[in-house]
Amino acid sequence: MSETSCGAGPSIPTELPIDPDDGLPQLCAASFDGLQPHQVRKKEALAARYQGLADAGVAPIETRGLRIPELGRRIDAERFAHERSGARRRIQATR
Repeated sequence: MSETSCGAGPSIPTELPIDPDDGLPQLCAASFDGLQPHQVRKKEALAARYQGLADAGVAPIETRGLRIPELGRRIDAERFAHERSGARRRIQATR
């Protein structure tokens, strides 16, 4: 698996090796944000939901390369709190 860097952020692993020497543009996960904005919104909410799982004593799954912590910092505090408490409440309701 190769790593590419997009902007000033850290290198992000890609599924396929992308080599600018082959005439391909340098891509990263953020390159696709405009193509699938609904996926970005879902990942923004996941950061808060993962925190809600942890609050309820459930370990969230580990993800790599999805930028969930980074995207979670983009949502406002009110939405973050809403998503976090909703996940925690749903877990606690099942116990």
